[in-house]
Amino acid sequence: MIRKVYPQILAKPVILIYLLPIVVLIPFIFLYGFRVPMMDEWPIAVIFDTIATGKAGLIDFIEIYNDHRYFFLRLIIVPLAFLSGWNKIYEMLISLIFAIVNAIFIVKISQQQNPKISSSKLFHTVNGLSCLIMFSLIQYQNWLWGLQLGVFLVNLCVTITLFILSLSQKFYERKRLIFAVLPMIIASFTMAQGIISWLAILPSVFLMGKNPKTGLKYVLIWLGLFGVTTIVYSWGYNSDNPTRFNIAFFIEYPIFCWQFFLIMLGAPLAQYSTQLANFLGIIVFFSFAVGIIRGWQTRGLEFLRIIAPWIGLGLFALLFAIITTFGRAEVALLLNQGLDFALASRFTTNSLLLWIAVLQIGLYFASQDLNITRWKWGLSSVAILIIFLTGINSVYAIEQGAKNYRKVSEDTQNCLKVIQVLDDRVPICWNWFEILQSHDITRQRTTILNDLGMINSPDLKFTDRKANYGSFVWDNSQNVFPLSHNNGWIMLKGKLKINAPFPKTNSPYLFILSRENQPSVISFVETDPKLLTHRKQLKFQIAVPTLVFNLYQKTPIQVWIRDPNTQELIALAGETQITVTPDNIPNPRFNRQPQQVYGYITVTPTSLILNPKDVFNLDGWAGFGDRDKQPDRVFFSYGDENFFFAQTEINLDTPHVVKHFNSDRYRRSGWLTELSAQYLPPGETIIRAWVYDPDAEEFVTLNTVFPVFVRSKDSDRIP
Repeated sequence: MIRKVYPQILAKPVILIYLLPIVVLIPFIFLYGFRVPMMDEWPIAVIFDTIATGKAGLIDFIEIYNDHRYFFLRLIIVPLAFLSGWNKIYEMLISLIFAIVNAIFIVKISQQQNPKISSSKLFHTVNGLSCLIMFSLIQYQNWLWGLQLGVFLVNLCVTITLFILSLSQKFYERKRLIFAVLPMIIASFTMAQGIISWLAILPSVFLMGKNPKTGLKYVLIWLGLFGVTTIVYSWGYNSDNPTRFNIAFFIEYPIFCWQFFLIMLGAPLAQYSTQLANFLGIIVFFSFAVGIIRGWQTRGLEFLRIIAPWIGLGLFALLFAIITTFGRAEVALLLNQGLDFALASRFTTNSLLLWIAVLQIGLYFASQDLNITRWKWGLSSVAILIIFLTGINSVYAIEQGAKNYRKVSEDTQNCLKVIQVLDDRVPICWNWFEILQSHDITRQRTTILNDLGMINSPDLKFTDRKANYGSFVWDNSQNVFPLSHNNGWIMLKGKLKINAPFPKTNSPYLFILSRENQPSVISFVETDPKLLTHRKQLKFQIAVPTLVFNLYQKTPIQVWIRDPNTQELIALAGETQITVTPDNIPNPRFNRQPQQVYGYITVTPTSLILNPKDVFNLDGWAGFGDRDKQPDRVFFSYGDENFFFAQTEINLDTPHVVKHFNSDRYRRSGWLTELSAQYLPPGETIIRAWVYDPDAEEFVTLNTVFPVFVRSKDSDRIP
């Protein structure tokens, strides 16, 4: 009677052990999930247009992008996007479903291995800890980004394959092998790590055979299928796609690469500290290796057959960490991110599988040992440590990751509302779309998604229509600002008044700032209309990046309000003028005929002919001769204007200049910049390059000018 009642008593706390991580995760996703397309989702979103216009084909689903063939991922995302209006939360919930199913299969495998203790506290404690790790918030980059459902799908495919291969002998081996191939194909054509999963599962394939000869035959068949899949996967793979591995880097920095690898393994429990992650990475790596070797030595081949699924799961995590180290370690060092890069949250969803494998191997050892007391105290210590570290990780994930994700999501949504008319110099918005090749492509992509109802990116129109909708009274005590003012931002203040004729709306008022006679957004803000209901005036402030201004040019600023019915932008009365200067150089002289050579622009034999939206490169060198302090920036003007429309750093090696002047002071005197024709006037003009001479307190030109011809917007012929 006691034995019959005990499982019922145990059932309620067991349910809590497994469900608690999921219960915490669901509101986490709804609260912090990214609501708009992000990063790699923008390039692949072009498929929505091809489908909407009836031009989509198989190639649109299977084409390679950024080393991945997102075929099955697209098969999920595309129809879901059309059904939901690309509500990203649904993608995140599918990620959660994949993870839940994955956890169920892991528990099922564990039950197969440990049938005698499958109702014990020991069993549920280990599997509860496995679920706690599997659903940990530290994976926030994958939980909160819809595209990453592919990561969870690949992991699920790996676990399903291991489950199939671990089924009892009453299921024919050949059938198991055939069924095991199917999830591997899905994994391979979902994300790139699916390819390496074939290799991770090799031990399970070999150990499935009744004897080594049969196991070797299955391995050869498996490798053949792996080879065919890899060939198909590699079709159309060109030099622009693959990640390039620099073997010389690993020879030169072996310790850095080894630490990078170990930190990735330890990150699931220590995402906030490279030192702790490195230490835990060593522990979990050697625990996995020692556990397998020790069990094989004491229990033989049968032990390996039983724990084969955990060997495969651990190997998959290790292979992922190895391949990621090859692909990311050098980049991390070049970007000055160092070992912190290995802590990236998006890597943990794969590397945490090694921790689960170690826990499950430990459970098997415990189930075979009669000394339960020793295992009880050991497991209790491990459980307390994992729960403690997971709790710290969760707090860190919310404070350092999820809140930032929510802020970026909100900022991106706001930027999308004005992206069609956004000035190309506004960094705070264009940074979210930098993965696309150009701003024009971004506008085209957002227009398509807006027309399909998947994002809110209206086609705003600046208009000359006169309407007495309101006025703005500026309150600027100064109108000259240095370039680095408030970290590169100007806070403009004043009083806003909205007149009665403005159309009534419950939507927020959208206010836009532009340079006068230049219809592009340099800053924007939304205001609740209720704030103006009972007030004649409202105090108003808005931040503007200094980068949107030409240096030394007095720029009139105009305020516009969006008509909620027509999406037209109507100018409000009132304007102010802003002048931005380089730091600590408020009133310089401009010397167009310096007595010495300060450098050169590399020029073309003929005038460069440009369309209004073209970009072009300009390069050269600049230096002050034998002075100790050399110039650090080059500024660019056009024609005879005394203002600058662009600037760039001087930081490139120039051995030819060093050789010419026989002076090492010119070692890094080179510069290279990309300029846009949209900042140049139509017709013929010249571009001048300048450096500031602090001794003479003046800007001096480099010795050559760069001639260009900019076509007018309505011109389609070269003059």
